[in-house]
Amino acid sequence: MLPPSIQAAIERSRRIVELNDDWDSEGSPGYVQATLDITIEVLESIVEGILTSLRVSITTVDVQPGPDGSIDVEFVVGDRRLLLNVPGDSNDAVLYYGHGPDRRDPIEGEFVRTNHPRFLTEWLVT
Repeated sequence: MLPPSIQAAIERSRRIVELNDDWDSEGSPGYVQATLDITIEVLESIVEGILTSLRVSITTVDVQPGPDGSIDVEFVVGDRRLLLNVPGDSNDAVLYYGHGPDRRDPIEGEFVRTNHPRFLTEWLVT
């Protein structure tokens, strides 16, 4: 069971697929359900790993529209921040960037969207 704050963030994120092409008056493409679905799947996987660790608590999870039909997820866990960018193109990898306090201990890279990013959970809780 996900904490109420995470469930609320997921529910708020469902509005992203209502944004049509040119939603920002700058020509940005709209969002598709498949991108949101994988975003929520990855988010839940990371959150469940954090909750299982029992070492830290989740401070913030925020889901926002990203560039070019992608969706961004920001996690704040203790003094670590992690940003995921789930691309609108299902063939593209999920990008991630994170850092500890004062931007120390940076982590950056990508993973195939069908893989569960357990290594990111471990990074967040250490």
